[in-house]
Amino acid sequence: MRELHSTGLRFWTGLALSALFLYLSFRKVDLGALLTAFREASYWWAAPVVALTFGSVWVRAVRWKVLLRPLGHVRTDRLLSATLIGLMANNLLPARMGELLRAEVVSRREGMSWGGAFGSIVVERTLDGLVVMAMFLGMLPFVGAPGWLRTAGAAGLGLFVCALVALIAMRGHVEVLTRAVGRLPGRLSIGLGRFVEGLGVLAEGREVRKVLLLSFGVWTVAMAALYGTFLAFHRSLPVYSLPVVMGLMTIGVMIPSSPGYIGTLQYSCILGLSLFGVPKEEALSISVFYHATQYLPVTGAGWILYAYTLKADRSIEER
Repeated sequence: MRELHSTGLRFWTGLALSALFLYLSFRKVDLGALLTAFREASYWWAAPVVALTFGSVWVRAVRWKVLLRPLGHVRTDRLLSATLIGLMANNLLPARMGELLRAEVVSRREGMSWGGAFGSIVVERTLDGLVVMAMFLGMLPFVGAPGWLRTAGAAGLGLFVCALVALIAMRGHVEVLTRAVGRLPGRLSIGLGRFVEGLGVLAEGREVRKVLLLSFGVWTVAMAALYGTFLAFHRSLPVYSLPVVMGLMTIGVMIPSSPGYIGTLQYSCILGLSLFGVPKEEALSISVFYHATQYLPVTGAGWILYAYTLKADRSIEER
């Protein structure tokens, strides 16, 4: 009962915050200028933006394959499918529950422990935050950003550094952790032990370097998609604007919100583009276009793949 109450509270809090940030995004917007921005956009850019988005997801799957290597070999196409299913669920369900679902998909299809798969996802998301915040802070000196923004970026980077150090410590003290875990109830002890197994890549320096390189690849391709969105609205901004705007959007989607990050993504994108002199109406139109090219194709593909996965599972059970 307590868990249901907590989930309901998070859901309604997210909706309230999404409504607040949507209000802030549309506050004092000239609707005529907003419609003009949409009318003058070159929508053919949607095709390369969507292609780059799926390219970024593919690099994610390659990286996840490296992260899972200590647990076993998994084909890249299967990880691509599971990643798209997880992103779909993140867009439709609250509290990033898609991460739990994609761990379940890999666990069920590959005979891998759920805890180990989830541990690899925690490492993945930690490195994502670390890389984005490092790129964000590295570009801020070129922008002349206000002090509070540098503070927010430093706090975000510090949070992910602490998380990574904690994960490395867990992996590096397996024996101590195992003894401590042994005092816990059976299922919890087993689950935590398998989670630690999912951190195995952190014990291999060469593999960590490979994962970090792939993480930069993920975000480089994602930023190329964002730049395509700028070009769709005839904005040729400097390259260093990309880590700044992407970093702010990353901070924005960390805020509790409705499924799909509605409101928080729009406001953080507007805030980032304002640092480069983009009018609010144009920035809002860019954020809506970018959100649509991320949300609709990925959610649609993820839903189709999930339906196919469920059908395949039923076929196996019927045999």
